[in-house]
Amino acid sequence: MFGKDKRIEGKMFLLCEEGSLEGIMNCLCNRFGVPNEGSGDTLTLKQDDIEIHIQVVTKDIGEEAGKFLDQQKNGIMGHFWNVPAKDVKEQTRKINVLHQIRKTAGYCGVNYSFEKAHTDKKMLEITGMLAGALEELHGLILVMGDGEDMLLDARGKIVLSDKGRSKVDHFMPYVDRALIGAPKEGIAEEQIKRRLRSWKVLDAHDIYVPEHYPYIEKLADARIRSAEEMVDRMAALLAVALYSEAMLGDGMSPAEARAFAEEHVLSHYGGDGVFSPKEKAYFYNDNAEDKEKVAFSWQYENLYVMEWALGLLKELPFPNAICDVPLTVRVLNPFADRAALLSAVKPRSGEELLDACDLIFCLDWACVDARVYGLPAPAGMDGGVTMERHKTLNWLIGCEGWEWDDVQTNT
Repeated sequence: MFGKDKRIEGKMFLLCEEGSLEGIMNCLCNRFGVPNEGSGDTLTLKQDDIEIHIQVVTKDIGEEAGKFLDQQKNGIMGHFWNVPAKDVKEQTRKINVLHQIRKTAGYCGVNYSFEKAHTDKKMLEITGMLAGALEELHGLILVMGDGEDMLLDARGKIVLSDKGRSKVDHFMPYVDRALIGAPKEGIAEEQIKRRLRSWKVLDAHDIYVPEHYPYIEKLADARIRSAEEMVDRMAALLAVALYSEAMLGDGMSPAEARAFAEEHVLSHYGGDGVFSPKEKAYFYNDNAEDKEKVAFSWQYENLYVMEWALGLLKELPFPNAICDVPLTVRVLNPFADRAALLSAVKPRSGEELLDACDLIFCLDWACVDARVYGLPAPAGMDGGVTMERHKTLNWLIGCEGWEWDDVQTNT
C-alpha cells in the first residue's frame, strides 16, 4: 500500500526455529552488516531508499510475549491448514509446511518501505535479504500480498500460498542431520545406525519425523520371537481373519464360518490353542457385532507381516495400500501342517526385525500426528495398515514383554 509520502509500505514475518532473542538479533545484525549494540528486540535497517524495521518476539522475553507468539503461530497454522491439496504430493508438502510453522520459536515482524520505483526488484531484494537469514535461523517467511499470502523458504521461493500455489517440488522441515547421527548418552551405535537407515526412507517419501524422536531397543534388550511362536501366531491371525471374512463377505453364520476356519486352518496348525484370550472369546461368540468382525478382518495385515518375518514373503512394501489378501492365503497353501511349515520357514534376523520396527515406529508417528490435526497421512500412507504393522513388529521384537492382546502402538 502507499504511505503519505507515496512510498510503498508492507509487512512480512519471519517464522524462525531459533527461540533465543540474542541468537536472532545476532544473526540479523551479522547478516545485514550492522553492529548489535544493545538494540533490544528491534532493529532498523536502511539501504538506499529501502527502510526495514524488525521487531523480534521470543518466549524468553516474557510470558506475554510467549502468549503472543503462540497466538500468531496457531493463527498462521489455521490459515494454511485450509489450503486445498489435490494430490498426495501437495498434501505431503502442506503437512510439512504445517510442521515447520509449528516449530516456530521466534517471530519477527518486518515492516518495510521504499520509493515507488522498480517495485518488483526491491521486493525481491527485501525477501532475498530476509531469506538469507533463514539459512541460520531456519523457518519460513510469511509475505502478506494483495489477495494472496505466501510462505517462502530460505531461497526465497514460494513453498505454499493460501491459494495453493507452490514453486518447489518438495519441502521438508529443517532437521539437524548431524544431531541424528551424533553419539548420545545411553543410546548404542546400532540404534543410531538403525535410525539413519529409517531416515533414508523418510527422506525418500518427504516424511518428517523430529530428530529427537525416541529410539527402539537394542538387539541385546529385544526378545525376538521364535519360529514356533511366529507360526502359531500366524495360524491364529489367519483363522480369525478367515472366520471374519466368511461372515462379512460370504454371509455365513458364526457356526458355518467357525467350521470353515477350523477345517482350513486350525485342523492343520494346532487347533484353537494358538489363539490369544481375546481371539478365542471372539471366535466362539455367536453374537459378535459387525464392528468387531471388521476389526478382526484387519488381521490379514498382521498376517502379511508375520509371513514376511518368517521369510515367506520377500519384502514389506511402503504402507500406502492394504496387503494382497489372496496372496497371504496362497503363501500357506503348499504346507500341509505345522511341522511342514516349520521346516520350510527361514525367520529373519533380529536386526532385520528391529530395522523394520524402527521404521514403522517413525511412520506411525507421522500418521498419528497428521490425524491429530485432521489431515490425511503423509505420502499417501494408510494409517490403518501402518498401525497394524506397528503392532505386529512390536510383538515380534518382544517390545515391553507384551503378549498379543496387550501390544501397544504408542508413538
